Amino acid sequence: MLGIALAQLLSPAPNGEAAEPHAATLFLNFTGADLTPGNDAARDEAPCIEEPLQFPAFSGSFQSASAVTQAIGALLEPFAVEVVSDARPPAHLPYAMVLIGGSAEDFGLASGVLGLACTVDCGDSWWRDVTYAFANDAPDDNALANIALQEAAHAWGLDHVSGADLVMSPVYSPGPKRWEQECVPNVTTSGSVQCPEWHERFCSPGEQNSNAELMATFGPRSPDVVPPTIVILAPEHDAALEPGPVDVSVSIEDDRGAPGWVLSVDELGVEIVATDESTDLRVDLPSGEWEIRVEAIDHARNRGSDSVHVVVGDEGSPQDGSCTTHRRAPGSLVLSSVIALVLLGRARH
Repeated sequence: MLGIALAQLLSPAPNGEAAEPHAATLFLNFTGADLTPGNDAARDEAPCIEEPLQFPAFSGSFQSASAVTQAIGALLEPFAVEVVSDARPPAHLPYAMVLIGGSAEDFGLASGVLGLACTVDCGDSWWRDVTYAFANDAPDDNALANIALQEAAHAWGLDHVSGADLVMSPVYSPGPKRWEQECVPNVTTSGSVQCPEWHERFCSPGEQNSNAELMATFGPRSPDVVPPTIVILAPEHDAALEPGPVDVSVSIEDDRGAPGWVLSVDELGVEIVATDESTDLRVDLPSGEWEIRVEAIDHARNRGSDSVHVVVGDEGSPQDGSCTTHRRAPGSLVLSSVIALVLLGRARH
């Protein structure tokens, strides 16, 4: 069996209105990780575990890892999905991760299980999913590439389909794989299809067109040279604040969607990552003068930033309690298309 999803742990996202296509990054992790329960790839949080677990590193050669990466990249070439394995993406970039290494025995699973996706995320509403490909059980590099890609695709909302030459076939067979360009029947290994309403956007009931769904989810690949635009809306520049929690609100825009952002106060050694599409964070500030900086990043690694100076506490505050703003007007910024910050209500782990 190529891969399974544990039905009792599946959390398909509700099928609301389709979001606009968004760019994405898939990180192939060959180096292992010290996992804790959860579902945030950047924090090494993983589903299907109830206590910390050390996931082993890939025991194959560098050449094998490169071959797997290239094979997956080739199958995702039509879509706006960046595939990386040599360096981990920055934590504030929303990315999915496939852990590649170990065996099914590490999860107490039966032999013959080659991969595991604990969550089928209909329409990819959560961008930091974690899945597993058991490299020690894969017969060859081609099989491992298919396993890893299929598990990632489950986390993008794809179910199994019938067809030995298809990526989403539940049973591995040798030979090249492809995304079906037409509607083909779903098959199940866990009792039911997890995203039937999502598939019915593209096909008749009981069928799936993986190519159409991925194109609708991510859009076509094309050069991305436009950095995201991020503007701090609150607090204002030179604001006089009381010590304690400070709410920071930003406006973030990107022409491809799904950027990430991070808040930092360098003098205090503070760095807070926004882990979902929220445009608000809270930071504790003691008395003093501080610069709050935010950086946004997109999946082509273009970056944009903004910062504000704030005065916290009585020391150094303007005597009349007013504040002087020296920020540039928002109209001086070059804005891109507003990203669709639409959550489909996916359950978090």
